[in-house]
Amino acid sequence: MYPHPIRLRGPWEYEPIGGDRPPPRRLNVPSPWPDADFVGRVRLVRRFGYPGTLDPHERVWLRLPALPEGASLHLNGTRFDVAREMDISDHLRPRNELRIEIDLDSRVQPIWEGAALEVRALAYLDALEVVRTPTHVGLRGVVAGSIDSMLELYLVADRRPIGYATVAPGDDPHFELLVPARHEDGSEVRSLRLDLVCGAVVWYTYETNPE
Repeated sequence: MYPHPIRLRGPWEYEPIGGDRPPPRRLNVPSPWPDADFVGRVRLVRRFGYPGTLDPHERVWLRLPALPEGASLHLNGTRFDVAREMDISDHLRPRNELRIEIDLDSRVQPIWEGAALEVRALAYLDALEVVRTPTHVGLRGVVAGSIDSMLELYLVADRRPIGYATVAPGDDPHFELLVPARHEDGSEVRSLRLDLVCGAVVWYTYETNPE
């Protein structure tokens, strides 16, 4: 079932850069910055292996916390534009080095949350939001990524599959699936699950409580 997260918890190597700086050290995450009064640029390094055996329809994404303006990111020596998530599949090696540099301001010292890898299928769900009308509830969003065969969307309300749609190559990838806000017995819908399916394989699952 996708997405499959792989947390890069640590230890991370932490090293202030330039000037009169504290010594390097290691950080597990989540973790506060070890030098609360330090103002300047720091380098964070995390090494990791290749994330297992990938099937042809699988891709590896890097997910990051919000980074301050001016941050830089390198993977295996290649610089990337900083984003909250990015497809890094074509840049992975058997052994990998992720390097992030950020500027610390003593007035703002957020908790360092690390980063995560996420194994996704070629197509996945994005921009998801709950939709409510006076009588119905559901989800809207986008089937993102590569759509090279017919995909199916199954909306499950409280473990009852009651919504269905398809997305084929060339179709508008935007969708909205609504179902009655109450079941036949009068009870309210309390949970929603949306499955993106290719053939018999679930490519992405999203769950939420629409309250």
